[in-house]
Amino acid sequence: MKGDDKKCFAAGCSDYLTKPIDRKKLTETLAKYLAVSGEKQPSKPVPAPVQDTIKQPPNQKESGSNDGGEIELNYQLLLERIGDEELIDEIIPVFLRDNTSRLELLEQAVEKNDIKEIKFYAHSLKGASATIGAAKIAELAKQMENAAREETELDYKAVFEEVKTRFTRLIAFLSKSDWKQIAQQASDSNKV
Repeated sequence: MKGDDKKCFAAGCSDYLTKPIDRKKLTETLAKYLAVSGEKQPSKPVPAPVQDTIKQPPNQKESGSNDGGEIELNYQLLLERIGDEELIDEIIPVFLRDNTSRLELLEQAVEKNDIKEIKFYAHSLKGASATIGAAKIAELAKQMENAAREETELDYKAVFEEVKTRFTRLIAFLSKSDWKQIAQQASDSNKV
């Protein structure tokens, strides 16, 4: 949230990172403040794994897809944020379970036009989606959250329907046994 960094510094924090957490920035920030045993000064930053990163990739088209639709996540960003493939294998089912429930709760909030709940569930969906590299879902959820927070006009039902469509596509994609290979190939083909 705007101004949260100032609140954190005023409360005595030494540094501040925003979500979704960038692994490289987290590592560098921790290294600034954590000294190696016996050292009196902070250690040098520990380099993050060397990777070509794409922060906001162009739309990724899935080769061989039934509908020719874009892939709803950026594998390179997912790998950068999570760190390794074994952890990705553990996190994705949890993401799907938790956010399927959140999506249902968000739908109920939209039906009731409950601005407080729309803001809450859209915020949760935004953060989780951004963490796994589902940038478009995160951006749509952010639109809903911001409109609810600022109490501005937004056709919540229309935006929610796009979120739901994209999330359904994400579930279908992540259900494929070779989703990582397809996403990785799409990510590799978008590198310049």
